[in-house]
Amino acid sequence: MLGRFLKTASIEDLTYFKLFKKSGSNLITSILLTSPPFPCIFMANKGKKSMIDVFAYSDYRKYLNDFYEAEKRRNPHFSHRYIAQKVGFNSSGFFSKILQGTTNISNELALKFADFCKLKKSEADYFGLLVLYNQAKSHAEKKRWFEKILAFSKSKVKIVEVSQYEFF
Repeated sequence: MLGRFLKTASIEDLTYFKLFKKSGSNLITSILLTSPPFPCIFMANKGKKSMIDVFAYSDYRKYLNDFYEAEKRRNPHFSHRYIAQKVGFNSSGFFSKILQGTTNISNELALKFADFCKLKKSEADYFGLLVLYNQAKSHAEKKRWFEKILAFSKSKVKIVEVSQYEFF
């Protein structure tokens, strides 16, 4: 039934709809379809904000931007102002400055972002390492934090061998 609906409906009709289906103890709450020709399926478990995997990132700003974009697609009312209220800073423009790289965040604010994104303990620890790595001032400090990121068991960040890249 769903497959037939997806084949016959236009993308405008499918911009956002909800599908409730029991899957064990988890409730799949939504499927988000984006622009043609490839629909992107987004499934959120009850009680969890996003399915974005923080371990796939080496830049906390990119993670926060992708988190924001996913939540914005899921809920059109999700905004920088909402994030500012929940994380605890006064200006909604401050989040934009973080994403643009014009301002850094403190360790305390990193913990608040991790809590806002509903990251588990290990995910929050990894997010904190990303913040420290991306904000490191010296090469030695950056190298130290990068080695800790690599040592993190769930990290998907890997060192590329010379044979795997080429210079342009």
